[in-house]
Amino acid sequence: MFRSFKLALLAASVSSLAAPALAQTTSIVPGFSIEDNRARIESQVNPLITTVRQGDLYNSTSIVPGNRYTGVGGLFIQAVGSTGSGSLCTGALITSSIVVTAAHCLAGTDIGSIGFYTPDYVGGTGRTVYGASGFAIHPGYDDSIGVLGGNDIAVIQLSRVATGLEVYDIATTQDELNVVHTKVGTGTVGVGAIGTFPAPFDFDGEKRSGSNIYEYTWDLFTGSDDGITDAFGAPVGSILTFDFDSGTAQEDLFGRLGLAPQRGVVVGGQVRDVNSSPGDSGGPTFINGKIAGITSFGITGNAFEPLSVNCGDPTSVDQSFSLETNACTNSSFGELSGDTRVSFFAGWLDSYRTGAGTFQAIGAVPEPSTWAMMIAGFGMVGFGMRRREKRVLA
Repeated sequence: MFRSFKLALLAASVSSLAAPALAQTTSIVPGFSIEDNRARIESQVNPLITTVRQGDLYNSTSIVPGNRYTGVGGLFIQAVGSTGSGSLCTGALITSSIVVTAAHCLAGTDIGSIGFYTPDYVGGTGRTVYGASGFAIHPGYDDSIGVLGGNDIAVIQLSRVATGLEVYDIATTQDELNVVHTKVGTGTVGVGAIGTFPAPFDFDGEKRSGSNIYEYTWDLFTGSDDGITDAFGAPVGSILTFDFDSGTAQEDLFGRLGLAPQRGVVVGGQVRDVNSSPGDSGGPTFINGKIAGITSFGITGNAFEPLSVNCGDPTSVDQSFSLETNACTNSSFGELSGDTRVSFFAGWLDSYRTGAGTFQAIGAVPEPSTWAMMIAGFGMVGFGMRRREKRVLA
């Protein structure tokens, strides 16, 4: 298991007087300076939404049977006036008519319609598509900054009750670190050694699950001047991170950075870590049956440990640019991923679960038959666009 992480804010006192809190201004990575590396982090972070899809689980052969995680499904989000293309993400039911997902799946778009596909985009004869009547993005999410600013969480109100599907409780206690979790997503496909498969082999519409471990919070890497927000403006402690291990020391990003070494979740004698990839954004991470995290972003290990070869993820295999984005971040071994910490936002989610929250209305909601026709054209829709354009902070 991972070694317990250290808090970013240390308390100090002198005699009977309380001295000012000592804020962590630098990363816990030895010798790493946010000031010197800020631009590299900003350029390489990848919100795992495909502008026609969100991140998926890599290195996982575990396709979820139709009778498991029935309350998790794919989201297809279209802008007003769009006739075929849209964004693909993942979401999960927290009531029979409310889906939780990532804010970046919905922000920055004049939304005309949302479809929630269960059990996934494929689904066979059992697939059901639910339209949506409204949505709400966390008020702290700033689309001009993007996922690095935190608060990457949103809810969607379905236009009808999703009967017969699982509804999930949310985590309310912050005990997620160093515990094996289960991620579920409906995004793209790939393998850890090379990352995302190139189109059209990267998306099969299936829902997958797999395990990893949250080891640190994101603010420990970025630092904080005041102990309230980190260097990018995200609330301290609100983002959980995990690295993508293969079982080797070379591909253990946290270990290579001088932090607690841990080389992956072992299942049946083999390392079976998974990572998030485009199309998984908004997907749930479960601990003890409750949603503890929401898939938000991924970033190359090169952002914290620059090597001399090309991208330089800490692996002997992946030393090249992503085949689909010409960028270093491609969901391969040696990368870091960040999830929104659900327990941090439990109160906000409860306001919607109890009916107190206000949704923004959506325009016309296509009938299921219309969605069926659209999704049948994934050759043009799903494969036509890749990951959402990266955001660069001002």
